Amino acid sequence: MAAATAQEAGPEQRRGFWLTGMGIWIGWSLATVIGALLGDVMADPEALGLDGAVVAAFLGLLWPRLKAAEPWALAVVAALVTVIAMPVVPAGC
Repeated sequence: MAAATAQEAGPEQRRGFWLTGMGIWIGWSLATVIGALLGDVMADPEALGLDGAVVAAFLGLLWPRLKAAEPWALAVVAALVTVIAMPVVPAGC
C-alpha cells in the first residue's frame, strides 16, 4: 500500500501495489518455509536481532502515510492505547 500511495499516476499506483504485494507474498511464503524447516536449528531470534526486524518493517510501511497532522495524531493515540492495554489484556487476545 505504501508503494502505491507514493506514486502520482494511477497506472504507477497499480503497478506499485501489485509488485509490492507479490514481493511480500513470495518473501513471506519463502520465509515461512525456511522457518518451518530450520526453526528448531536456528538460535534465539532475539540474539540475531529478528525481534527488531518486525518493528522496522512495520515502521517502513507506516512512514509514507505520516505526511499530515491527522495520521500522526492517530499513530500516537494508537501507540498510547497499545502501551496502556498491554499489561491488562492477556496474551493472544
